[in-house]
Amino acid sequence: MRRSDHDVTNRIRTTEPADVREEVRCLYTQLYPEAPTKSLDLAFRDLTELYRGECGEYHPCDTEYHDIQHIMDVTLAMARLMDGYERRRNGHSPLPPTYFCIGVIAALFHDFGYLRRKADRTHRFGAEYTLTHVTRSALFLRDYLKRIGLGRYAMIGSSLVHFTGYERRTDSIRIDDPLFRRLGKCWARPTSSRRCRTAVTSRNVAIACTRSSCSAAWPVGRYRTAARR
Repeated sequence: MRRSDHDVTNRIRTTEPADVREEVRCLYTQLYPEAPTKSLDLAFRDLTELYRGECGEYHPCDTEYHDIQHIMDVTLAMARLMDGYERRRNGHSPLPPTYFCIGVIAALFHDFGYLRRKADRTHRFGAEYTLTHVTRSALFLRDYLKRIGLGRYAMIGSSLVHFTGYERRTDSIRIDDPLFRRLGKCWARPTSSRRCRTAVTSRNVAIACTRSSCSAAWPVGRYRTAARR
């Protein structure tokens, strides 16, 4: 029986960011043996400190569904999607290591907008940001990528986050790079009853495609499972 604090393989404890970080690093270094892991390590460290309230500027996360385990679930799913794509590209463009890092970092911070600043005297709970949390996440990520030396991808990274929410229509999100756009679409929220669906819950990571074109566009390899509601 799969444990509720583990991923679908029952191997990775998704309540512990260090465990997820090691799994993501393992996937990354297998794909890109010579590539540095500094940006991944920094992002996992900073995200963990922020969600736990160890950064002086923000309160710890207080939204139950969008907790640290949800973030780790989503991040692990994204890393596995990218791993599956790169291993089975079937003639599609290769995924550069920096793109992999941007995908992981965007996943880590995609719900950051639920965190409240300590100086905020207007909102009592992070859930009050529900309608604007994606934009808040995008704005934070844009500045964060600049701070960790990935400023070249700041605008793209912040745009990727909008594929996870409802504040913008998917077709209005401006990303010219076709590979980054494909990366964003593997996250895209449902827009109709016939869609390619990525279901990620706070206690379970499950990926399902209701269109046959999904696996061709972004094959997930050995991580593909049935969606669970």
